Amino acid sequence: MISAIDLSYSYAPGMPTLSRVAFTLRAGERVVLLGANGAGKSTLLSLCNGLLRPCGGELRLFGEPVDYSKAGLRRLRSHVSTVLQDAGDQLFGATVWQDVAMGPVESGLPEAEARQLAMETLDTLGGGHLASRPIHALSAGEKKRVALAGVLTVRPSLLLLDEPTAGLDAPGEDALLETLSACTDRGMAVCIATHDTWLLHHWATRAVVLREGRLAFDGESAEILRHWDRHTAGCGLRAPAVAEGAILCR
Repeated sequence: MISAIDLSYSYAPGMPTLSRVAFTLRAGERVVLLGANGAGKSTLLSLCNGLLRPCGGELRLFGEPVDYSKAGLRRLRSHVSTVLQDAGDQLFGATVWQDVAMGPVESGLPEAEARQLAMETLDTLGGGHLASRPIHALSAGEKKRVALAGVLTVRPSLLLLDEPTAGLDAPGEDALLETLSACTDRGMAVCIATHDTWLLHHWATRAVVLREGRLAFDGESAEILRHWDRHTAGCGLRAPAVAEGAILCR
């Protein structure tokens, strides 16, 4: 679906944030992108959705190099959607339903149909009761739910989320993961950038780990949990309880 080929990026000359990162996200995958603060997780997401252009290497969409013209980026973003860590930064409608309907309206759907789609998507996420509420009156968790509804209405092939569980209570986290699981069951690829290693055991099928801007691990969640110390040395990550148990049992 989308591939990074030796992808590199620097915010300042001589100070690379990412160095020769290579990986592929495929349909239906549940991926967690792990790494300490400053490891390059958010930068990698921004490269994958075209917000940043690589300084080296190549990004490919369905096997073809990404075109960074206006039309090319429009095509990329029709397949790749992102929910930011601070979801409020991507909410622009006056009310919840108006914000969620914005994408379908901009793609040419009549307003009445866009509103119906927005309401159906909000209901799926358990947010139908928020539809008429002003954006400024939402809690942080509600803003995340609305931002997710907004990107799901455009039916992306790949969904990227930056720390989506931060600030959510247990029921909110469970509802989010249930929704994301339903997305992958329909063939969408979902990649979560997070510090929350709990997701390795409870949701993800695959882990991608960054260490100081370089790829440290890319493989099955079960493998990294079995050999936590081997695959995460120097990455600044706390082992989830299930990995700690495996270490103690050796």
